[in-house]
Amino acid sequence: MKNLLILTFLVYAIIACENKRQDGQSNSTLEEHAVETNGVQLNDGEKWEANLETTEGIRMMISRIESFNKENSEEYTVLQTNLQSDFKMIFQKCTMKGEAHDQLHNYLLPLKKELDQLSAANLDSVSAYLQTYSQYFQ
Repeated sequence: MKNLLILTFLVYAIIACENKRQDGQSNSTLEEHAVETNGVQLNDGEKWEANLETTEGIRMMISRIESFNKENSEEYTVLQTNLQSDFKMIFQKCTMKGEAHDQLHNYLLPLKKELDQLSAANLDSVSAYLQTYSQYFQ
């Protein structure tokens, strides 16, 4: 089941961030979306340039968590739905290319796993992880 979920997510990511050649034909391969096992890397010590929609999506996720009432356990499902919607929007509006694009995927995939299992137990770690976005992207 876990492998099926990961495979489904990867297929979605490939489709959502599909690169187009000038003739409009798909030029996307699984290798372009492969995730490094060692996580996000800086660009020779510098931050990667991210598209505005990605940065806005991350900021929205941070804002949702900061304004969330942790005492109301019924609201975790609503928060999870909203965060997953923000996450999906980031992929839908993906315009990044090359290594910056690959590093964004390296950043986002661990987040996806946490969002799928969002609860009181991991909310603080999700929040802390989202705060690290600005260490890698501008």
